Amino acid sequence: MKVKLKKEIEKLLKKGETISFTAETARQGGPLVYVMLNSNSIGEVYTYNSEKSCYENIPTGSPENYELGESLEEWIHFDFFDYIRKNDELLREFYDCEFKLEGNDILLEIKFYEEDEFSEIVYDDNEEPIIEKYIVTLEEIESSNKDEDEDE
Repeated sequence: MKVKLKKEIEKLLKKGETISFTAETARQGGPLVYVMLNSNSIGEVYTYNSEKSCYENIPTGSPENYELGESLEEWIHFDFFDYIRKNDELLREFYDCEFKLEGNDILLEIKFYEEDEFSEIVYDDNEEPIIEKYIVTLEEIESSNKDEDEDE
């Protein structure tokens, strides 16, 4: 992760802001990623334009937030997905993630649906999907990705 992006995330988290993203990976054309700041979309949002009768990317958020969203999207596509790919126990079709601050460490809480041996979602007695949580530091993600670069 670029230092500027990491500092921006840390600054916002210290102010009590919430930075999160969702990612759907089982889609034709590649993963669909939505970046959120305080539950508001930032960056580009892929949405249907009823006037033009087509889907298109719509810029959202203030100019600063738009830039943050775009930078995070790039990080997600390159670093986050590389990390997930290397840790196949985390491979899923949908992720709900949130950045958190613990001391000086930026953590990423990754939530996904529990799956059975047939990759089907597991439900509890109330017919709600069971959600698993996995927490990793940004340093662990970066270290994992550097290890692969050195192996090549």
